[in-house]
Amino acid sequence: LGRFVHPEFGPVWSTGHLGDAVVSLISTASDDPKFAKYKDHNWKVVQELKMPGAGNL
Repeated sequence: LGRFVHPEFGPVWSTGHLGDAVVSLISTASDDPKFAKYKDHNWKVVQELKMPGAGNL
C-alpha cells in the first residue's frame, strides 16, 4: 500500500492481508542517521489498522 514515516515508529511499510480487513505497518530499516533511534522496531509489525470491508482482495 505504501511507505511513510510514522511519528512513533519511524519509516514503515504498509500492506494489506488477503481476505482480512487489516492493514499492517511494518517498521523498515534505514541508513539515514536521523532514523537510528527507531532501529529496535526494524522488520517488526508495529501497528495493525482495522479497515472497513471484507478484506484486501
